Amino acid sequence: MTIRRQELRESPVRARLALAALGLAVVGSVSCASKNSAALRPAPFFSPTSTREATNAVDAGDGDMEIASLRKAMTSRPDDVEVRLQLAQAYANRGFADVALEHYRLAAERFPESTRAALRLARDLRKAGQHEEALNGLKIFTKAHPQKAAEPYEWLGILHDDLQQWKDSQASYETALIYAPQSAELHNNLGYSFLMQHLNNSAVMEFRTALRLNKEMTIARNNLGMALTTEPKEAILNWQAVSGPAAAHNNMAAVLIEQGKYPEARKELEAALGYDQQHAQAIYNLALVAEKDGKPAVLPQQAAPTAQTKTSKAANPFVRLFRSNRKSEKPAASSPGTIAAAASGSGN
Repeated sequence: MTIRRQELRESPVRARLALAALGLAVVGSVSCASKNSAALRPAPFFSPTSTREATNAVDAGDGDMEIASLRKAMTSRPDDVEVRLQLAQAYANRGFADVALEHYRLAAERFPESTRAALRLARDLRKAGQHEEALNGLKIFTKAHPQKAAEPYEWLGILHDDLQQWKDSQASYETALIYAPQSAELHNNLGYSFLMQHLNNSAVMEFRTALRLNKEMTIARNNLGMALTTEPKEAILNWQAVSGPAAAHNNMAAVLIEQGKYPEARKELEAALGYDQQHAQAIYNLALVAEKDGKPAVLPQQAAPTAQTKTSKAANPFVRLFRSNRKSEKPAASSPGTIAAAASGSGN
């Protein structure tokens, strides 16, 4: 059986769980350059696009006024990377995910020094599940073109997170924080990386910093609770502030079950069900504990409702925040635990 925790709803911020244990809850007009001029062009950082894929990119979206206009603009302004990126986004908005990815590849090939093109391609590759290519391409790009902005390194951290390369994600977030020291999201992400390395004291410091910078960041508060599980009272207080007392006690029980501490977990579940006898995750976990320790699963008497329980908040996830500077763009799904930036980055 799988332990159930309070499920955390995805807010405008992107969700990533702090621990599995707490499963709580472009057609670029390719210029007709001579062989010599082509040899001078820097090598692309990402896998090149085939001729057939480029043809597919031309075929899709026929009859669409915006796409037709962007194609025309791209033909008249072949050295404008922004037009190419807008065309790729237009395809993505219309559900042509594969064609959009082809356009991003073409943009990165045509403009190998463009930060915006490199970031857009890395993000789209990640969205397509091609995490290693996204990471390797962005790593090569940032090495060839050192950045003086946080976003490229933040995305390196996110991509390292996806592959569970925690030491590397830590280094990436620390570099990003040099350029954006007041970013609550980055402090949360760095804290998550520490947490995955079982460096709880360092994680606590980062989550507290994130909350000092943004006291409404429920992601960081949930993650702080996770980092404080060796101090149950503090952990429960943090979870309770977000999800209410029943969810908080159930989350602590989930941690204890993972640790094999069934008597302690049972007490936490009794507390959770005392607040809410219909709490589905707590009921499930109580049955799991009964299976593990051989003792009956008995629902406790429910405590009288209080002002606190009546106003308890909806659950939120242990997550990595997702922010976007472009209203038209939707966040991609994230892996559990840190905050993923969706800002487009600075163009060249």
